Amino acid sequence: MKDKKKKKEICKWDRDEIESSIDFLLEQARNANYACKKCGRVAETKALLCKPLSENKA
Repeated sequence: MKDKKKKKEICKWDRDEIESSIDFLLEQARNANYACKKCGRVAETKALLCKPLSENKA
């Protein structure tokens, strides 16, 4: 189930997806290298965000 979630950008997850994957989201936040320019979510890999911005470009 986690692999299926990784294919969809977390910016587009609904409330149920967020609640069922909270451990994954917390891990992504701890290891974040990217932030979404549109909604502010953070992730370790840019494929999980709809408008990723690298911490190196900030």
